[in-house]
Amino acid sequence: MNTLNDFNNTIPNFSFEVLRKANITIDASVEDLVKSMVMIPGSGEYVYDTIIQHKIISNCYNMVIAKKTINSHNYYNIPNAILA
Repeated sequence: MNTLNDFNNTIPNFSFEVLRKANITIDASVEDLVKSMVMIPGSGEYVYDTIIQHKIISNCYNMVIAKKTINSHNYYNIPNAILA
């Protein structure tokens, strides 16, 4: 069994690629025709959230200056995970 000592007392980075063979027939659905999909999990804490999340920016007096959407960067104003 590995411990952090085996990794120089740091949490190691692991990278995985998961593939499946498509079940393609004459009347195949769109889901079966998709060959792969890439989502980068390191791009944010809320990257897979299905509800739009906001970051509130305030000044030193705790007055709200701005409200920034952090997981919706598309024309449809829906979470990126849903659009993907």
